[in-house]
Amino acid sequence: MRRPLALLLAFAMVSTLVATPVAAHGSHVRADPQVSDDGTIVVESMFSVNGGYLVVHQDQGDQPGRPVGVVDIDSGARSKFEIQIDQQYWDEHEGNRTYWIVLHRDKNPDDGGFDPMVDSSVTGLHGSYVAARIPVGKSADGPARVLAAEYNGQRADSPSVTLSRVQLNQPGYVVLQRVQAGAPTEVVGTRSLDAGSYDNLSVDIDDSLFESMSVDGTQSLAATLHTSDSDGSFDAEGDGVVAPDGQPVRTFFSFSKVENASATTQPLINTPEGTQQGTTAETAGAGETAAETTESGESTGSTPGFGVVAALVGTLLGAFVVRRRRR
Repeated sequence: MRRPLALLLAFAMVSTLVATPVAAHGSHVRADPQVSDDGTIVVESMFSVNGGYLVVHQDQGDQPGRPVGVVDIDSGARSKFEIQIDQQYWDEHEGNRTYWIVLHRDKNPDDGGFDPMVDSSVTGLHGSYVAARIPVGKSADGPARVLAAEYNGQRADSPSVTLSRVQLNQPGYVVLQRVQAGAPTEVVGTRSLDAGSYDNLSVDIDDSLFESMSVDGTQSLAATLHTSDSDGSFDAEGDGVVAPDGQPVRTFFSFSKVENASATTQPLINTPEGTQQGTTAETAGAGETAAETTESGESTGSTPGFGVVAALVGTLLGAFVVRRRRR
């Protein structure tokens, strides 16, 4: 009895290893409050296990309502991913509105497009939508956004961090705050900016914060957009927060202190942008969405390490069968 039991225990351990990389690469969507001038919503980061559709929905009673924009996507990871609200709906948008950005399956790849009554929304382990719910302001002056998050965090060997994109539609500041217990606290860095769009923007942080960190220590930060009162220096009260519907244009991210930031890292993966579509099922009423399905625990052949672990499982099973036959 001992040998079969040992094999079963080994099989259980390997099964755990199989599940781990799958869970580590679960689908997710992350987007933050922002201001748009043309109906474009920028998703800060996302990962789709199986591909399908990324869909913008109107908010209907704190639930995804009518679809108002859709783009088809392949499986994989993306950052700074743009999705467009259909022009007819964007023309109706005034002030601030809340939208859901929801990942949907492609249940019928041969049907030629997205159908909200067929292509069901993806849900996570606890039944929640794989989605982001954010306010979007409308301004003819231009967009306002701040993006920074990376899957593996940033690495810094000097007191400075990088924001992947900052967009301002008037002069202002990007302000860094230390995050404790999930909330922004003291200011640890600011940078004054003219109106415009900036990619890979470097922002210095306080020397004291950086020096207080141990090597390989990690710190969470919040980056927030503020307007400028034109007095030449940042003041939290005078330089107001950019906040559509009262929610700050802000992103949360982390960085690790390292000895050499140029050493081998794993950058955020960018895959093809996807194909923007019109919302093909516009006859669906507000609040009508397809039945939810759960994507938790799914596996694909491209999951890192999956083939090796599966081979090990096969070897263990083979050994068990051989031993049973010899008895």
